[in-house]
Amino acid sequence: MTIQLYVDEPHLAPVSWPTRLKTLRAHPTPLSADLPPVELSSPQVRTPALGEPVYGVATRDVPLLALPETRLDFDYGDPLGCAARQPLDALGLLASTQTGFMPSRSPDYRFPAPLAGMAALCDAASTLYSHEDARSFRRWMEGENESLAARAGTLVNLIQAAISLPLPQQEMLMVPLIYLNHMWRQGSPALEAAGGPSEMPTCLNVLLTALSESTGILPRFNQLIMTMRAWRIDSLSDGAEVSYRDLTALDHVRPYFWLNGVNKSELDFYRAFFTVESFGVPVYGWGCLALECAAADDAELGAFALRCIHDALRNVYFCVRHLVPKVDPLEFRKIQLTGGWINDELNGAASGYQLPFMIMLDALFQVEYSHLGAAEAQMNGLRFVPERWKEFFRSIHGHNPGLQPWVSQRQSPGLTDAYQRCIELYTVHRTLHRYLAGQTL
Repeated sequence: MTIQLYVDEPHLAPVSWPTRLKTLRAHPTPLSADLPPVELSSPQVRTPALGEPVYGVATRDVPLLALPETRLDFDYGDPLGCAARQPLDALGLLASTQTGFMPSRSPDYRFPAPLAGMAALCDAASTLYSHEDARSFRRWMEGENESLAARAGTLVNLIQAAISLPLPQQEMLMVPLIYLNHMWRQGSPALEAAGGPSEMPTCLNVLLTALSESTGILPRFNQLIMTMRAWRIDSLSDGAEVSYRDLTALDHVRPYFWLNGVNKSELDFYRAFFTVESFGVPVYGWGCLALECAAADDAELGAFALRCIHDALRNVYFCVRHLVPKVDPLEFRKIQLTGGWINDELNGAASGYQLPFMIMLDALFQVEYSHLGAAEAQMNGLRFVPERWKEFFRSIHGHNPGLQPWVSQRQSPGLTDAYQRCIELYTVHRTLHRYLAGQTL
């Protein structure tokens, strides 16, 4: 059987499925050891293993499918034609084997003058913001704005310094600015959610506006900014290479920027969201491989890919179930409910609908939202997701054949069982998330 598989560009000649298989490798037992990739048929990959306990949860040590080392260094920009590429090749442009859609290196918020100190400014702002005195906080920010103006000399100098940075650094600079913008507008986390437009003092606002136009990033606090960009791992220095094992060592993960001072409830809140993307990393590669197996009618490898998806989802489910009940409802309100901008065309609530893990599973299993409120929330949240990512997930959702019709028609007991286990666990995960969030709200 010959199937349309393209290793790099869509104009290349198709290769046979056996040839494609020879290029695929996996990293076995990524939680316990750093091992080189081996063939998918290797017992090291096929034999289930237990990972390191996390919060008393016996995790599954899910192998990582090795992706092409073609990842682009900037997430925002023009679409990439993902529908014309095979799923794994498209994924390799947007994500990495070890970290998925998260950065491959630890976030680095060091910038040259006059932008140096933005991370420290954001940290100091969080401490003052947590004092819940809006007038005092905004007065302090106005003073910091004047200091920035003095360092820059002119607004032209400030803008030039920002937009002359490489695009990946511009993206990183947007993060503390978006945090500052959120805190300035809200004033105090104890107040009702702010409504209507708001602008930071001149220099900070000019920086945010210029970088938003340059990068294409909407200037509102959202889940991608918080979970995907603003994290710190105790054992890693800024800019250090990150592994899957680093991301899943949750005891060492913490927010790079805090939203309400340093407190245990916010830490648990943060880790609950971070868990979804860290333990969810294997889903991207195995999900794409499952679709390629559907096209090649490879039931055995497809069943194995679905079992890996199930085990990764299992890790996410049990860790989230442990963490969410620890979140104090008042602290939850101060972060989550003030994240949306009411009566503002750029409403950027910090929604889980924005996380690649959730979008991937919805696309892979073709989840449709029948509740109008949920559908509206999803569409609103997706506005903050990079267009390149959305294009990729649309190609996953529209892949022909999809998993459900393939599994149904194939009538393979092992494949059907693996698929059904994924569906059942995903249903339980979404139900649990709704139940726990509802209790907290």
